[in-house]
Amino acid sequence: MLRCIRLGSRLAAAPRALPSLHRSLAQRAAAPLTLLHTQSLSRLPTTAAASAFTRLLSTAVPQPQPLTSSGGSESFAFQAETKQLLDIVARSLYSDKEVFIREIVSNASDALEKLRLADLQQGADASGSALSISVTCDEAAGTLTVTDSGIGMSKDELVQCLGTIASSGTRSLVDKLKGAGDSSATSLIGKFGVGFYSVFMTCDSVRVTTRRRDASTGYLWSSDGSGTYSIQEAADAAAGTSVCMVLRPDCKTFAQTDEVQRVLLKYSNFINFPVHLNGTRINTIDAIWTKDKASISDDDHIKFFQFIADTSDMPAARLHFTVDAPIDIRALLYTAPTPSTNTTSAARA
Repeated sequence: MLRCIRLGSRLAAAPRALPSLHRSLAQRAAAPLTLLHTQSLSRLPTTAAASAFTRLLSTAVPQPQPLTSSGGSESFAFQAETKQLLDIVARSLYSDKEVFIREIVSNASDALEKLRLADLQQGADASGSALSISVTCDEAAGTLTVTDSGIGMSKDELVQCLGTIASSGTRSLVDKLKGAGDSSATSLIGKFGVGFYSVFMTCDSVRVTTRRRDASTGYLWSSDGSGTYSIQEAADAAAGTSVCMVLRPDCKTFAQTDEVQRVLLKYSNFINFPVHLNGTRINTIDAIWTKDKASISDDDHIKFFQFIADTSDMPAARLHFTVDAPIDIRALLYTAPTPSTNTTSAARA
């Protein structure tokens, strides 16, 4: 039987798209990449959406003033459009609530990419050996925590990245989301880089602890998504960012290790950095279609085929196809030795 393992643009384009995007962001001194996610980079937006996305990154936003201040903690109101977005998300913008894990892990990956870019620009070691993502489940407490050792955020960046959708095109984004169906709404959220708010589909509250590597003081951002958020200093914050999500009673399955592992393998297996779940690395299969053909061993092909096809079979034959012009295409074609009755491989392909 001939089996084509389809490597969609969502997977194949992301590793190549990230560097050029980071260079563009660095040149414009734009906000950190904390809210951008890898999957969104490989989608193909319309001209109008691309234009609006550019405005999201480039428009300066006035710094909001705190509503109250007590004991070192300041309370802020979400931007008006952000409140509307939170209302949309709370009414299950996504058809599959599990994608909030994908969004937060992808944000962590972007923060690591931003740090690696900063190291390259400064001539520091950019090997990435210490760059990783840790996902921790606490079923008893009903929490899920995603921690990265990336660029981190300052207080001002927390306000701009988590409390504001920094764009003159925000009104258009909210209007589009209101009229979108489940599938198109998911795509729109990705294009506009506001996937962080998907946590409020499943969580009663969220705490973000962060510190920039070049800062001595970190900050704790917290919100229940009801319209306000608070920020206070966190002296013991480690460099990077940690997102602790307190799950709603009806979403406690996302604090179970097996369920989180399933979601990570489905969406985050080909992230460029190690992803650990409760101390065990999850993404052990490389995105081999992005590599030079000569550098890929037979064993690499076997492991990749068995993962993507969810089988223990050996591929009977393979074709690694690359084209550089007029567009960059990288694809793998495998033939299976026997027909497979497995029904899950299509979901991974």
